[in-house]
Amino acid sequence: PQQYQEEMTYTYLAIAEIYVKQENEAEAVKFYQIGLQFAKETLGEEHIKMADYYLFWADLLRNNPEKPGETVEYLKKALNIYLNTEDVDPNALIDLYFDLGTTLYKEKEYKEALKYLEECKKRAIENPPASSKVLEETYNYIALVYYQQENFDESIVYFQKALDVCKKYGDHKDLDIYYRNIGLAYDSKGMLEKAIEYFEKALELAVKNFGKRGKITRDYYEIVLERLARAERMEDLETVRAKFDFEFNQY
Repeated sequence: PQQYQEEMTYTYLAIAEIYVKQENEAEAVKFYQIGLQFAKETLGEEHIKMADYYLFWADLLRNNPEKPGETVEYLKKALNIYLNTEDVDPNALIDLYFDLGTTLYKEKEYKEALKYLEECKKRAIENPPASSKVLEETYNYIALVYYQQENFDESIVYFQKALDVCKKYGDHKDLDIYYRNIGLAYDSKGMLEKAIEYFEKALELAVKNFGKRGKITRDYYEIVLERLARAERMEDLETVRAKFDFEFNQY
């Protein structure tokens, strides 16, 4: 019976997950493949639940440094099923495009990552405000792709878009990250004064959100001091140092 077959699928996948956690790859693959075969025989290869099983395996493979491409392979299998199935949850499709784009980014496959991130962006824009957080993070990853490609102008454009979405919909405690990232992009362009402007905004927000003694605040403080020194703005450097040194000396 189909119910029995599905229960067997879940059982074998659960066993595969246990073996993955025990770092027993051979047994994990064996039980996953058995479970997957049960699913194919019961549901057919194009059934929407097959996408769930592919996503399950992709998630288990995600942290395996020896097989970086396999996560992408199974994410793509799931995407193909989603694209050939009617009435798929648009949020699930957006999330999958995001997952593919970010996974490829982490594997330094920047050109292909950008393709999936752009599709994610397009679909998330059509689905506000439910997809606002994904859109914010997608803009950030697109900016990171351009940054890695040393296209700093486009990087700044997309970091700014992420910042704008975060201001409108997001958790304002993330704003400092985008100000820092924009600062880094300007710094990489050789526009030191503009970079300092954004680093100082990041520092100001870190003080507000994490206090003067927070580690993140300390990191921004050191970034600002280093850039002020490079810009030979020694008076401004001493002003910042005087404002924060008392706090940091409390450690």
